[in-house]
Amino acid sequence: MPKGVTLVDENLNVRLHGDAAVLSGRSWNKESGQGKKPPEGRNVFTEVWLKRDGRWKVMHLHFSPFADTHR
Repeated sequence: MPKGVTLVDENLNVRLHGDAAVLSGRSWNKESGQGKKPPEGRNVFTEVWLKRDGRWKVMHLHFSPFADTHR
């Protein structure tokens, strides 16, 4: 992430299936000095992780724009 930017995850859901895990949720970038300004560039994401040789490795990552119509 660029300096002064933090990734924020919301509604994180983790499902474990043995040596596989599926994560999903929403994310957005928070810039320093943003205050209470609503986030821009929100995304929904899905990640697929597999445990190999005792280490978790991401195998698939998908992001799509999220239009929040309930604001």
